[in-house]
Amino acid sequence: MVQNKPMRLYPFILMFVFMPVMAMDIYDGHIHYNKTIWKRLPAEAAVGHLVDSDIQRAIVSSTPAEGTEALYRVAPERIIPFIRPYRSTRDVQTWHHNPEILDYIRGKAKTGIYRGFGEFHMWHEHLDGQSIVPQLMQIAAEQNWAISAHTDKQAIISLIEMQPMVNVIWAHCGFDIPAAEIQSLIESYPRFYCEMSLYEKLLDEDDNLFPEWKLLMEKHPDRFMVGVDTYKDARWGEVADHVKLIQEWLAQLTPNAATKIARDNIARLFPVPQ
Repeated sequence: MVQNKPMRLYPFILMFVFMPVMAMDIYDGHIHYNKTIWKRLPAEAAVGHLVDSDIQRAIVSSTPAEGTEALYRVAPERIIPFIRPYRSTRDVQTWHHNPEILDYIRGKAKTGIYRGFGEFHMWHEHLDGQSIVPQLMQIAAEQNWAISAHTDKQAIISLIEMQPMVNVIWAHCGFDIPAAEIQSLIESYPRFYCEMSLYEKLLDEDDNLFPEWKLLMEKHPDRFMVGVDTYKDARWGEVADHVKLIQEWLAQLTPNAATKIARDNIARLFPVPQ
């Protein structure tokens, strides 16, 4: 009697072991479409470039706001409009003490398309008695807007405590704040979120997540979102490369955490308008 030989499965096993993981689409928490890029990259092309780079939805803010509005007209299901307090770059250093900005933001709120306020730049010393920031936070609360703040730790806490019911996104997660301090903020403030573009201490020299960040993201996956940040025109030409790096570090997380951080958190906070 001839015995059947066992099937040689090794090639098939190896095929699955080394098969590349499909890169997941992302929802980006930090895109700018500023005036300086409009002629070189028209709105339809800009939206197409995002989609081709695996960015299916994006929080977009621009200087001036007409850039965001142009992208929204092209793809309202993909663009999540945020309004910056910058009518031009001249406002970047002074907006927090300029009462004219209040009327500008109130006027933009009447369009009905905006979902948030920011990304804006400010520091804790700007929260003095002449600051318009408390009034703008009140507008955000009235409009049910989130905010995206590029600021320091002292100021982010002040913003959260000004309006505890407003979702506060810390742009760049503070750039270099240790994971332990971010965990404390997450556990203290239920509407605090971190957007991770340009964070300086997330990956080691081999592009591996530092253990403390992997642990924190897997413990609190509902509180993080990814971003590229096209703060300068050259970043538009690098979007696909930055997305690829994001996808690579997301793949180091559990599938549940990776999916939430890649897209589900933004989808939950900003459902597509019906």
